[in-house]
Amino acid sequence: MDKAPIYNLRVKEVSEVMEIPLTYLLDRKNITKETWNIKNRQINVPFYLYEKHKIWGATAMVLAELLDIIRPVLKNS
Repeated sequence: MDKAPIYNLRVKEVSEVMEIPLTYLLDRKNITKETWNIKNRQINVPFYLYEKHKIWGATAMVLAELLDIIRPVLKNS
């Protein structure tokens, strides 16, 4: 039987841990974009919306890079 991971959060850095199904993240339909006005420039900001959470910024970038790495591996297996 698998044991659930034990998280030791640094509350100054992380407010919450979310376990999101990999299948959800792999589905490109779950990537959303908003247009933000930053310093008078329109910037498209991608994010994942999972339940009530908006996952964006550095976390979304790391997830996108991870998914780009594992997609070909999953496709070929």
